[in-house]
Amino acid sequence: MAVVGTVVELPNGQVDRPRFVGENESTSYFYSPVPAGEHTFAVCGNGSAALRATVAPGRVYVVEVDMTGLDVSFVPIKLREEQWPLVRAWLAKSKAMIADTASGQASVQNEVRGCIEDVRLTKNAAIPILASDDGVPTEEFMRQVFGPR
Repeated sequence: MAVVGTVVELPNGQVDRPRFVGENESTSYFYSPVPAGEHTFAVCGNGSAALRATVAPGRVYVVEVDMTGLDVSFVPIKLREEQWPLVRAWLAKSKAMIADTASGQASVQNEVRGCIEDVRLTKNAAIPILASDDGVPTEEFMRQVFGPR
């Protein structure tokens, strides 16, 4: 299956030094640790989209990369929203992707520059935001998603 979206982090919201985070296919997921603090992410696929997040240490955040239709978007799955109970089933039927950081970073430098420029042009548009309390403590996430140990 072909990659349908590349996710990058834009350190300090700047588009000139993107950091590869991961790629996804339809019905797949990946995990990427980031330090606590403010982050801006972009996804490049059928178009581009951005997400702003404030993450806290020891918490897990779930974000869907929606590639349906002609556009791409980030859809934060927040702890207190109705989609949260669906995370376990969604992960169970999805394929885990392992990021090839070196190859991914090379593709970011060569292939997704135009997409990232699109993010720069739309940075004042309505961008989804994840707050630090939208995440789940890691132990609770593991228990909810993978069951008791």
